[in-house]
Amino acid sequence: MRAGVFFSLVSLPRPLSVELFVKLYDLVGVGVGYSALPSVVSDIILAVANVKDATAQSAAVDGEVRVFPFRGTFFVGSSLERQTLTASATRSGQTVNVDMTTIYAAPRLGWLAIWDSGFSLSIDAGVQLPLSTDATASGGNADATSAAQSAAKSLGNQPLPSVNLRVGFFL
Repeated sequence: MRAGVFFSLVSLPRPLSVELFVKLYDLVGVGVGYSALPSVVSDIILAVANVKDATAQSAAVDGEVRVFPFRGTFFVGSSLERQTLTASATRSGQTVNVDMTTIYAAPRLGWLAIWDSGFSLSIDAGVQLPLSTDATASGGNADATSAAQSAAKSLGNQPLPSVNLRVGFFL
């Protein structure tokens, strides 16, 4: 058994992440993690999606299982994630806030190397598949409410690619 912690170098859709991970018998790994999408980054995404006068931020917690079928570095895994997303938009002087919670399954394929020194490098790719979404809006008029809901849905209510490049240290 080896236990360690990972930190993101590159991670999508939430660029900041940390994960505690345990690898058992070179066959199975389990982890728990936290990731975040700060509003500075989401503002760029919203601009590309042509959503104006809106902001959003997101965070997620997840539990993950990885299977190493060849007892090596290659793995097949999936996580179950609970993401919260807060978005706001202003229209005609009215500000609306939307709070959304989404449950995702995130299957992935990847590679994890752990050196004798404990240094580790992991890369994986997959997709976040939304299982359920709950959104509430407050404040403002109908136009502002619609814009805020659009911002939230563009970030949190559709399948999203999941790509992670992480470094870590294992005991």
